[in-house]
Amino acid sequence: MRVSLKVGGASDLGKQTLNFLFDLDEDDKITSKSLNAGGGADIQLDARNANFHFPVEFNLPHPDLAAVAALKIVSPFIGSRLVMDRPVSPKVAAAIRANYPWIKEISVDGRTTARPTPIEKPAISFSGGADSVAVAKVMPDDTPLVMAARTYHPEIGEFERWTKAAGPVGTMGAMPNDARKLLVYTDFPYLITNGNYCIYPDHYAFTTPAVLLADYLDISHIVTGDIIAGLTENETLFNPVLMPSGAKIFHGIGLDLECPCNGVSEIITSKIVHETGLTKVSSTCEYGDFGKPCMRCIKCLRKNIYLWALTGEPLSDEQIAKFNNADPIKNFAKAEGRRGLAVMPSFKWAFRRIGKHFDGPVGEIQHRSYSCDIPVSWAEKHYPPAYWNRPDFIMKAFQKIKEYAPAMNDRDMQDFSHLDWKENYRQ
Repeated sequence: MRVSLKVGGASDLGKQTLNFLFDLDEDDKITSKSLNAGGGADIQLDARNANFHFPVEFNLPHPDLAAVAALKIVSPFIGSRLVMDRPVSPKVAAAIRANYPWIKEISVDGRTTARPTPIEKPAISFSGGADSVAVAKVMPDDTPLVMAARTYHPEIGEFERWTKAAGPVGTMGAMPNDARKLLVYTDFPYLITNGNYCIYPDHYAFTTPAVLLADYLDISHIVTGDIIAGLTENETLFNPVLMPSGAKIFHGIGLDLECPCNGVSEIITSKIVHETGLTKVSSTCEYGDFGKPCMRCIKCLRKNIYLWALTGEPLSDEQIAKFNNADPIKNFAKAEGRRGLAVMPSFKWAFRRIGKHFDGPVGEIQHRSYSCDIPVSWAEKHYPPAYWNRPDFIMKAFQKIKEYAPAMNDRDMQDFSHLDWKENYRQ
């Protein structure tokens, strides 16, 4: 695959545009499998270019940054060759071969020096969800926020019309941080679909705008809102590493990925958001508008059940009935095997704390959570080993996290570290 990058002027969505053009070789593909965490989904390449609209003007990113950004967009479709219009450094070429071993030929220029790693200076890849909001609250207030906001691709047109950028964008604008807020509109998510909806093609593809802005911001780390379940997509499967999958490629471009909340569950990030007064600011759902979540999807159900358990403020009968009548809730309630288990420990913790019996699909989810043979007292605590040998800024964030989540005791840690969904769940 040949990749070229072009800088454009101002658009309706930003002060500067960057355009990626992908020219396919004979052994490149237009159908593949997603490399994203928990992936393996069938995906297709629906266009040959991607556009980014930035709120600031800056020079072309370092060739190594451009190459990794391109990989995050189209890596599953690349055959044996990656030819960038500006050759990469030997360091990042080695990192590409190590992380994408099927790519044998890479355009390299020995005169291109690798991007140096700046002194410790993070930026948050901000999604607008509760986990991102929680991370922003435990990080210093001057930490930049970088958001990838979807805008329709001119060649593809309206797709996934049920998703809305208004919620996350509204959350970004309403954040009380003193930080720079860099809202980047991009159509790259619409390039990769299964024909019905968008699927991220690679690990941490959503960080692409932050990668492209790394030199402009002079950052050393990209911070994400990953929690315990986010790193495995499953609270019932222990990950002894507890760090991002596919993060090594970032080392070659003078960046690291960090997740301040990767030692806590969604219960704790919900608690941080609530106790810092940002529940209404946080966008709990990508199907609703800012401050108006759809209250029909599984994410809305999760967040509201957690808040009920944390605050004692119940949902109304009308709200519960709306959830019970929603197809996403009905489908989740009937999901079998691992697909329906990902967040069951937190659901189990919350339903037990609420102490109410539910009917309908919500009641089926409650019953499924009780069928998980897992002690769940750890769900409201932090996992201490997750904070061993971390950068200084993570340890400072950890001091704030501890205000909301006590440490797991020895029994909690034993229960947590033995999570295995096949063993824990009894049909």
